[in-house]
Amino acid sequence: MYLSDYQTPRYQSYMLRCWEICSQNPDQSALWRFSLEDSQNGKKIGFADLDTLLVFLRAEFDPQHRYIKQGDNPLPDSLSHKENENFK
Repeated sequence: MYLSDYQTPRYQSYMLRCWEICSQNPDQSALWRFSLEDSQNGKKIGFADLDTLLVFLRAEFDPQHRYIKQGDNPLPDSLSHKENENFK
């Protein structure tokens, strides 16, 4: 086997931001929102909850979950992520 037969490892870096959105209703708990910013191209992706963020990361790094990233999304709409700089 030659050195050229080995694939160059991928590198990915994100800035993770987390913030709390307080409810006006004292009976409701606060919600957390998340966003990732790709450090290589500046693209930002917002997530409505932690589960959605984790689904995205699994699809990004685990080949067994890659189908999710390619648009064949088996998740309900409430778990879909948004690509938007002003995600709130």
